[in-house]
Amino acid sequence: MYREKVTQFLCSDTEPIVQTKAGKLRGFQVNGTYTFYGIKYADAERFKAPRPVEPWDGVKDAIEYGYCCPDIIRGEEPWGWFLYPRRKYFGNENCQYLNLWTQHLDPEAKRPVMVWIHGGGYFGGSGIDLEAYDGEDLSRDGDVVAITLNHRLNIYGFFNLNEFGGEYANSGNAGIADLVAALVWVRENIAQFGGDPDNVTIMGQSGGGGKVTTLLQTAAADGLYHKVILQSGVIGTKDNDRSALLTPAILEELHITGANLDDLSQLSHDQLVDAAEAATKRVLGMGKPLAWGPVPGDYYRGYPTEHGFRKETEDIPMLIGCNLFELDGTSPAGVKSRLTPEEKRAMVAERVGEKTADEVMAEFGKAYPEMDVSYAGATDIRFRIPQLLFMEKRYEMAKAPVWCYMFTYESLFMGGVLPGHGGELPFMFGNADHNVAMFREGVSGRLMAEMERSWLSFAYTGNPNGSHIAKWEAWDPERRACMNLGCTTVLKHGHDERLLQLLKNKEIGEIKI
Repeated sequence: MYREKVTQFLCSDTEPIVQTKAGKLRGFQVNGTYTFYGIKYADAERFKAPRPVEPWDGVKDAIEYGYCCPDIIRGEEPWGWFLYPRRKYFGNENCQYLNLWTQHLDPEAKRPVMVWIHGGGYFGGSGIDLEAYDGEDLSRDGDVVAITLNHRLNIYGFFNLNEFGGEYANSGNAGIADLVAALVWVRENIAQFGGDPDNVTIMGQSGGGGKVTTLLQTAAADGLYHKVILQSGVIGTKDNDRSALLTPAILEELHITGANLDDLSQLSHDQLVDAAEAATKRVLGMGKPLAWGPVPGDYYRGYPTEHGFRKETEDIPMLIGCNLFELDGTSPAGVKSRLTPEEKRAMVAERVGEKTADEVMAEFGKAYPEMDVSYAGATDIRFRIPQLLFMEKRYEMAKAPVWCYMFTYESLFMGGVLPGHGGELPFMFGNADHNVAMFREGVSGRLMAEMERSWLSFAYTGNPNGSHIAKWEAWDPERRACMNLGCTTVLKHGHDERLLQLLKNKEIGEIKI
């Protein structure tokens, strides 16, 4: 990421040093922002519950990123890194680390705390995986404490050995227990970094949004957060727990039984991944590690549209949304003004079929008159449709409001594309001006200000409104208000539901669209 020039830097033997519950930490200050990397918030043995870190004497440096959870996808290639700049770091299963940006080290400052939970499903990614996750701009622009974190994933975080009890009683949710441990660390220590432990927002995109939902359904997290932001994080209506099939198959591959379960701690990363890959292919017929996820039960109640939202969360406001284009293929590219009507129709028909192309284009034009109709076939339904059901269920039980958005920005990259899954991240983090592929003169800066300030306003008050944006109405089943954030930002009401009906044309759960 292209950063502004350093005009001030401080890191000495005396400052900035903060006293935490376990010991003293030294970070650094750059251009006025205090920064602490690689804070260890918990420790854990393999597949077992996290525990507080042991206290230490002296001062520990917090100036380097901590370990990320080891990846279990092999042969990954750096595709799409220009539009979504990434970075990789060292992997180790002892990966309970967080990074923190703040403007104050005064315990009386009591600034809002925004905790980011990264995407990558429940199997990959990290709190530093995308350059957009950098919290410096968000902290400085909003005078908040910004946090990103790593936690156990894939087989390390969700290997369901629960039935064996004892220290393995919650191994199927170890990755979620790590998140709870991180929030406990925030509760106990954040005041020393200028944060307010009674004003914590948890937020995440994609798998991170799924984890935020999981925390809503986890009693152990109660009282540790006060607002939630879900970005492109609702993709299903039921739990996707395949561990009942996967776990015995992996143990069989490893020649492990309940009698020698502790032998798992001696196995190498490659041995675990080989067994997981073989079992996933043999039992589930899946080539990718998408089977990992939280295990419903006493610890995690289960997905809310299947099991209901917990009453304990009814006072927690929610900001939720997704992108016009998400994951399906690639966005239509090119300068749209050069295309003939016939060429635009052909682009849409290729995705939705000849029979429905004209009607889809007509409905897209009604829903998004400010956008080029060639994008009609790229309209996402995998996130948007389940999200509608999710919001309806949430509205039925919650006392706090739900605020809905749709990200519709068109980048001029490759002549014009819709940024897909995660495209909104640099805008709400306030660092889109560091991403060259997202730049659009007179547009990207305005949108970044609208989104970052809306997210910050929500963190302060539970309401995204302010002088930075047109009036944003809370969502309800009648008016179905949705703030469209893009090259044109406008509040719409039930704008896309006929279009979604054409693209899906069947009942989803209990909602007909």
